[in-house]
Amino acid sequence: MGTRINPHWLKRVGDLIAGKHPIDETRECAPATRWLVAQMSRQNIPFKIITVGAGVERVTTLADVCPFCKQKLP
Repeated sequence: MGTRINPHWLKRVGDLIAGKHPIDETRECAPATRWLVAQMSRQNIPFKIITVGAGVERVTTLADVCPFCKQKLP
């Protein structure tokens, strides 16, 4: 039996993608991360994946902002 992704999360994040809103999601669920990356890739939305540690990844469309201190990168 596979891991099920929360349908409320799928709808919320799907709406963000459809509306071209910024995305900054920290996920420890690999299927959810794969779904998010696949959806953004299909829509040609640029993103970064930041490995936080212990199997946790952060997926963000905010490529010009430091994921830790939130300061704009040069």
